[in-house]
Amino acid sequence: MAAVKRRLFTFAAAVSLLLCLGTVALWSRSYNTSDHLNKQSVSHTPTEFRGHVLWLGSSRGRLAFVRREDIYPSNLPGVVQIPTRWEHVGIRIHHEPPLRFDRETFTPPGHDKRSWEGSFGGMQFLRLLRDPDPEAGDPRSRFRDTSRYVEVSRIRGWALIVPHAHVAALLAVLPVVALLKWWRRPGRGNCRTCGYDLTGNTSGMCPECGTAVAGQAAQ
Repeated sequence: MAAVKRRLFTFAAAVSLLLCLGTVALWSRSYNTSDHLNKQSVSHTPTEFRGHVLWLGSSRGRLAFVRREDIYPSNLPGVVQIPTRWEHVGIRIHHEPPLRFDRETFTPPGHDKRSWEGSFGGMQFLRLLRDPDPEAGDPRSRFRDTSRYVEVSRIRGWALIVPHAHVAALLAVLPVVALLKWWRRPGRGNCRTCGYDLTGNTSGMCPECGTAVAGQAAQ
């Protein structure tokens, strides 16, 4: 059982090391290029259309994780039209010049005052909210294209922005622990449990911790 745990730990440390190196490479690249992965999906009811966005981006030394829902009203009772930007769903990868991560990046102009943001230790959390302007009348009457597009009525979502350095440091923990374990491993002729020198031991048991010595008496 102990051997299985050691193998699992070693595997986890190796995967963590690869992810750490990948994060560092992405960190270096982020000052010249913004990379982001965008997953879009849709759902609808007889009265509204919903677009769901999961977004992972890297830019200017920071990573952003975004979840957003755009809610469009139907222009006619029982009729749902698909806005142009939602005709293509699925996963896409984009490469652009570096972006600034803030509320304006993740929400179209007009987010309401209930949107807020907080920060701690270099990390930021954004709450993304937008509702129709009550002075604009019924949002279902605001069309840019009567056949394909209707303005967003509501937006609900959040964004978490984390420096690459924080993620790389977290991923480096397991590899560092594994390295320390390897560095401090008992040498040949030492107890595998406590490291006690078993040279000349003929009892077949470590006198320090009581662990059975594999094979014959240590030489």
